[in-house]
Amino acid sequence: MIINEGDILEKRKGFVRGLNEQFTGVVCGLFKYTDDCGVEWILVADQEMISIRQPFVIPTFTQSDAYPFDSFFTDPISNVGDVDLFDWRNTGRYTLRTGKLVEVSTNASLAGDFLDGTDLLRWFKEATNLSYQVRIEYEFEFLPVQQHQAVIIKGNGDLLTGAYLQAEMVYSQGGVYEVRVFLRAASRELTQIATATVFGSEAPPTGFLTLRYTRDLTAPSGSQFIVLAEVNPIGGSTVFASSFLNGLQDADLGQISGTGVGHRSGALSLNNGVKVIDGGPV
Repeated sequence: MIINEGDILEKRKGFVRGLNEQFTGVVCGLFKYTDDCGVEWILVADQEMISIRQPFVIPTFTQSDAYPFDSFFTDPISNVGDVDLFDWRNTGRYTLRTGKLVEVSTNASLAGDFLDGTDLLRWFKEATNLSYQVRIEYEFEFLPVQQHQAVIIKGNGDLLTGAYLQAEMVYSQGGVYEVRVFLRAASRELTQIATATVFGSEAPPTGFLTLRYTRDLTAPSGSQFIVLAEVNPIGGSTVFASSFLNGLQDADLGQISGTGVGHRSGALSLNNGVKVIDGGPV
């Protein structure tokens, strides 16, 4: 075999696929072949050596990482763990405990009656579809402490600037159990645009919260920008909270997603947490 040393493939990003390995310097040549037993191999020539690797399989992805997905696995012995730094940003306020994303024990109560940009855990990648949704499985503790869990979609940057949409579950024993939907404008003004009361089992209060954004430019009545929060509480009926945006508000939105957990007053609960998060296009 002849390797063209002048063709070092420096500008051919993504040319080598299916190899979770870093070679020495740039890759100078690739050659795939099948041996007499019908087994495929790939020969990789870099600046220092020739490596033969098998199998040469391009991984098949069953879920896009453009949308958050995490089951918040914890160590089965200690029941605690760290948030994955590859997938998440702004992790300092959070830890994993008993299979949930919860607050670290040193967290102070929320400054306002909602989770703010500095409180939010952000997914590392932008969503690829302009219409998409993110869903969490939430679980509160049966305590007279106002507990919060949020879903963020259509955000910008680090969520400290620009607009985004936020759906927030709020619960306290003997008090409130509801979903609130907010629009954070590009000016950073926060407006509650929808709300709904939730009824369900409180032993413990748990269920699913989905925040969905539909951007329909082909509707017969004209372009529609629909925000919809759907809550499926365990032991209760599904409730919806929805609102419409206009074209200018839509233009300010981005593609960043996230979630968050907090408490408004009283002692912090380590049982107040997000059990699962997932998302995808609408």
